[in-house]
Parts: sequence; C-alpha cells; structure tokens
Amino acid sequence: MKYIIISVAAILLSACGDGGSDGDASTYDTCQIQQSSALLATDRARDLSQCWRIQPTEDQRNALSQCKSLVSSYLSRQYVFGHSVEYSVSSSSCP
Repeated sequence: MKYIIISVAAILLSACGDGGSDGDASTYDTCQIQQSSALLATDRARDLSQCWRIQPTEDQRNALSQCKSLVSSYLSRQYVFGHSVEYSVSSSSCP
C-alpha cells in the first residue's frame, strides 16, 4: 500500500509543471521604426532602415521606454523639423 501511495504521488507531481514559467513570454531586445510620415521618400527610407538593439527585457513597457528614447534621439539628430514615426519592439534581431 505504501508503494502505491508513493507511486501515485510521484505521478501526480511529475504531471505538474513548474507553475511559474510562461512558455509564451517574449524577451524584447530590438527596437525598429515601422512607419514614417516624412515628406521625402529618402527620409522615409532612412527612417524605416533604423533598428537598434536594446537591453533585453520581458517587460514590454520597459522595452518601449528604451525604444522611445532611441527613436527620439535619432529624430532630433537627423531632422531640424520633426515628423511622426511609429516604432515597435520585438524579439527578432535587426536585419
């Protein structure tokens, strides 16, 4: 009887996952401009080619904050008059 209880307990425990991990969690490590409203096609092309590595994080807010800082810095260095861009973070590397 003792061995049956131990066997059942072992089977039940092995069926349980670790409970704490999320198999779908993403690690964000890339920031990229996705859309640009620049008037000139060359400026739009330059904007869309921008891609940066960021500090890897699973926190999307943190990743977007890092990305916003990089994009803002790029726009202020590149253009006298700003325009709007859309950016995103992902777990893929820059091309």
